[in-house]
Amino acid sequence: MTFLELAQKLRQESGIAGTGPTNVTSQNGIEGRIVDWINDAWLDIQSDRENWDWMWVPGATVNTTASQADYAPVADFGLAATALARWEVETMRIFLTSDGRSAERPLQYIPYEDYKEDYLAGEPDDNMPAFFTVLPSGNIRLYPPPNDIYTLTIDYYKQPTKMAADDDVPEMPTWLHDAIWARALLDYAIYDEAITVGQAALRKAELWQNRLDARNRPQISIKGTALA
Repeated sequence: MTFLELAQKLRQESGIAGTGPTNVTSQNGIEGRIVDWINDAWLDIQSDRENWDWMWVPGATVNTTASQADYAPVADFGLAATALARWEVETMRIFLTSDGRSAERPLQYIPYEDYKEDYLAGEPDDNMPAFFTVLPSGNIRLYPPPNDIYTLTIDYYKQPTKMAADDDVPEMPTWLHDAIWARALLDYAIYDEAITVGQAALRKAELWQNRLDARNRPQISIKGTALA
């Protein structure tokens, strides 16, 4: 479903009079709230888990520069400023660029806390990197600094994003789209103090929670409590 279709579905399920919203921009009053509830629910679902499979992006790549230890997501890997949520550190691979991908091998990850304890002091000689860490800034640091041009490849997870246009489609499996309006329906029920709607909304949200669980992901949290 598109952003607009989700908003219209929420209005229908809530029992709010009318047929709108007719678009997701420049809305006021209850239709503006409907649009916001859908976006809030979508952000909440994305934020429930830091590694939803639909937010995974494979193969961010950079070619190293001799003696340069640190590589930034935007300046070096070429990611958008708002793209990276976290690196999937177990997927880092490296090969000497001149040797080609057939020479690719995994590159060991060391948590930054361990790196601080053992490797911050001194300036190591350039060589083929033996491992890497992720700095608090999100930059990747190689140790030792490279002595040649190497190709690094690593997967990552995207940040949660809002929908903005009528035809924006949530980046999750289509059959799970109903989870968005079902969660948003709880926000409406709390706003309107609609006890009957709230009880139905909770049942629907739990149903979709279970379907998300079936994808081997943790349960999504549900705002508020059951209305009585």
